[in-house]
Amino acid sequence: MQGKYLLKFNPIFGLLGLACLGLGLFAGLYSFFIKDITVEGITLMVGFSVVIFGMGYWLFSWSQNHTVTFNDKEITVVGSDKSEKTFQWGDIKSVQLNIWMSKYILILNSGEKIDIQQYLTGVDDFIKRVRQKR
Repeated sequence: MQGKYLLKFNPIFGLLGLACLGLGLFAGLYSFFIKDITVEGITLMVGFSVVIFGMGYWLFSWSQNHTVTFNDKEITVVGSDKSEKTFQWGDIKSVQLNIWMSKYILILNSGEKIDIQQYLTGVDDFIKRVRQKR
């Protein structure tokens, strides 16, 4: 990647996602093997496992797929669903931080919004560069 920069998640996020996937799966299966458990108890354990498993899936898919690649001319953002958007530096109208969702939102001149997770390595330097180039 000559002359290009890559922002991606720290590998610990992928490991944390896998741990949540495993814990959610374990809790879901374990709830069916507990003796003398009530229907409410099984419902609670299955609900817990679904939440933990879902969080693990979300975290793992973001950590494996979401990247930002850029050079002096263009930026390419790949989302968690592997959707790819490429645009020029001059296309950026503004940048906002959504604290509740832990992401930066790049608003393009076309009105399109591009999400960039706050936990990508090097994202602070990238946002400084965005603000300088606008």
